[in-house]
Amino acid sequence: SHNREMVQKKAATKARGKKPAVKQEVKEEPVDNVSTGKRKTGGSQPSSPSKRAAATKNEKPVALDPNRVVRVYADGIFDLTHFGHFRMLEQCKHIFPNTYLLVGCCNDETTHKLKGKTVFTDVERYESLRHCKWVDEVIPDAPWEITVDFLDKHKIDFVAHDDAPYTQGTSGNDVYAPIKAMGRFVATQRTEGISTSDLINRILIDYDQYILRNLSRGMSAKDMHVGFLKEQELALKNKFGEAKTKVNKWKGETTTAINKAWKAPVEKIHDFKASPGYQKIRGQASHLLEETTGLDLDHWKVASSAARRKFLGLFSRKNITEPMATTSDIPPVSIPEPPTTIPAATSVVAASKAKGKGKGKAPPATGGIAKAKAKGKGRARR
Repeated sequence: SHNREMVQKKAATKARGKKPAVKQEVKEEPVDNVSTGKRKTGGSQPSSPSKRAAATKNEKPVALDPNRVVRVYADGIFDLTHFGHFRMLEQCKHIFPNTYLLVGCCNDETTHKLKGKTVFTDVERYESLRHCKWVDEVIPDAPWEITVDFLDKHKIDFVAHDDAPYTQGTSGNDVYAPIKAMGRFVATQRTEGISTSDLINRILIDYDQYILRNLSRGMSAKDMHVGFLKEQELALKNKFGEAKTKVNKWKGETTTAINKAWKAPVEKIHDFKASPGYQKIRGQASHLLEETTGLDLDHWKVASSAARRKFLGLFSRKNITEPMATTSDIPPVSIPEPPTTIPAATSVVAASKAKGKGKGKAPPATGGIAKAKAKGKGRARR
C-alpha cells in the first residue's frame, strides 16, 4: 500500500511538471547530560566510556527541547514487586517533561548466579512490570552491567538508579560507574523501610504462623515441604494458642462483669448519700450525739436509751421522705437531773458497823441490797 501511494504521488507530481519532494528523516540525537542539556551534534560516538566522557566535556550546553522525547532506562530484579519499586519508576517517568521509560529486568539464570534465589520467576517479574502504568517498555534478559552498545541499541539517553554504589555481582566496582563518568546517569531516591529482602525477612520471622495459616486454608504439609514432626509441633502450638486466647477472653469478660457488679452498689450508695433523706438523718444523728456528749456513765445510759429510740425512729419511711428538719425542729432529749448529794461509801459502811456492834448482829440491808436478798429468798422457797 505504501508503494502504491508513492507511485500515485510521483504520477501526480509528474503531471504537474514538478519533481517529487523527498522527505528526509531527522534522526534524534541522544542527550548526554541531564544537568547541562548537552547533546551530540554529529559524528560517530566514541566507543570507550573515557573517550565519550572527554567528548562530552568539550561540547557546548544547549537548551533541552521540552517536546523532544527523552528515553530513560531503569533496571533491576523487581522480585516481589512492591510500592518501593513503583515509586522509583514513577520518579524515572517524571525526570523530563516527555519521558519514554524503558525498564530492564534480569532473567533467572543471571539473577540466581549473581544475587541469589528469587521468589518470582523471570516471566512473573516481566509481567509485573508490564502492568505498571509508569513503564512504557520492558526489556527482558537485561544485562547485569550496562554497556555503550546496549545504550546505542535501545537509543537510551539516560540511566536512572539510586546513587549508592551497586557492587553486588562484581569484583567490588560500581556497575553504574561508567555511566556516571559519561554524564548520562540520573539519581533516584530509595523508599526507606521497604525492600524485597525486608519482605522475605518478615515471612521468615513468622514462619510458623504462615505454615499454620496455609494449613488452616486446606494446604497440606507435603505441599509446603513440612515434615511430620514439624507439622505435629505446629498443631500442638496452635492448640495451646487457641486455649490461651479463650482464657484471656474469659479473664476479660470476668473482669468486666466484676467491675460492673461492684460499680452498681457503689453508685447506689453514692446516690443514697446525696439524697435529702440521708442528709436529714445525718443532721439529726449529729444533734443527738451532741446532746449525749460529756455525760458520765449513769446519766449517759439514761440519755442514750431515749436517744437510741429517737435515732431508730429517724429511719422510718416518714422521716426519710419528709424534708430535712433543722436543729430547732428536733425536740430535746429529757435527761434526769443527777442527785444533789451522793453519800460516800465509807460513811455508809461505818454506820452499819456501829449498829452491828450495839445489837450483836449486822445492820439490816437497805435499798438495793435488801431487794436482792428478798429476791434470793423467794428463789430458795421455790
